[in-house]
Amino acid sequence: MKRVFGIIVLGIVIIGAMYYFAKETTTPEIISESQWRSTSSRSELMPTQTSEGVLLRAAKEGDVSRTSVQVEVPRNTVGLVFDMKFQEKGDGDWLTVTFNNQLLMSFRGGDFFGADFTDTDLPISRLAGKTGILEFALNGYGSAPSSVLIKNTRFIK
Repeated sequence: MKRVFGIIVLGIVIIGAMYYFAKETTTPEIISESQWRSTSSRSELMPTQTSEGVLLRAAKEGDVSRTSVQVEVPRNTVGLVFDMKFQEKGDGDWLTVTFNNQLLMSFRGGDFFGADFTDTDLPISRLAGKTGILEFALNGYGSAPSSVLIKNTRFIK
């Protein structure tokens, strides 16, 4: 009887541990938008906080609007996920995402379809456990203006 009871208790402990670790690996690490630092090539293009997210703008070729944050990428991280929406696509303007100046993604505004936010998922397991600067930059090209909203930036384990 004691042996059966011991096996049942051990099973409950194992199931509890599996639930705990499964839960921990799926909980996203959200980066608060209030932590972001914004810079721009011109003061009128400075990224701004809006009710929808961080707005990056470029008006002409050579404009760069940046927002960045120092982060420690949690151990066991497999992805960086964020929502983006190009409000104006420009005429060749593009969004880049970097970590310590290492390019993670480059995306042309003209390739964005739809009017709603879209989830973007970048594989970053190689950065797990590292500390550095995560940066979003909207790069202007040509004469048509562009703008992109970024929100809900988070790490996925």
